[in-house]
Amino acid sequence: MKKIWFLLIVTFSALSFSNIAERTISGVVTSADDGMPIPGVQVNVKSTTGGVTTDIHGKYQIKIQDDKAILVFSMPGFISEEIVAGSQAVINVQLKLETSPSRDIIIRGYATQKQKAVTGAATVAEPEMLSQGVFSLSENTEEYAGIAENIFAIR
Repeated sequence: MKKIWFLLIVTFSALSFSNIAERTISGVVTSADDGMPIPGVQVNVKSTTGGVTTDIHGKYQIKIQDDKAILVFSMPGFISEEIVAGSQAVINVQLKLETSPSRDIIIRGYATQKQKAVTGAATVAEPEMLSQGVFSLSENTEEYAGIAENIFAIR
């Protein structure tokens, strides 16, 4: 009787954990125009939170729960791609450039959003402005000599 219970428990455990099998998909994201790797592409499983970002060589690794999972590859300036994972272990993706780039996207240090969603000041940096280099002053225009922070006087 103990053997039967043991076999039932082992069989039930194996069946219940078989649906939770997590596996890793990897690949490289490149540009369809020149074949160069694209760093910073967001790779997500559709309808879930979280995700990964491609490294400097365009490589990524993401864990999925199901073969029906849909991977979404997105990057500002490129057309997003959605690919069903299936049984593939390696999925290489080529993203196409958008033909009409939007001027209403603000790129922050860690995320992007539409300009109409910004409540503060925003400006557009034209490519010519970025190629001029870093602006520097020849002298310090702020005086810090008169600031005495965290100094406690004892009387």
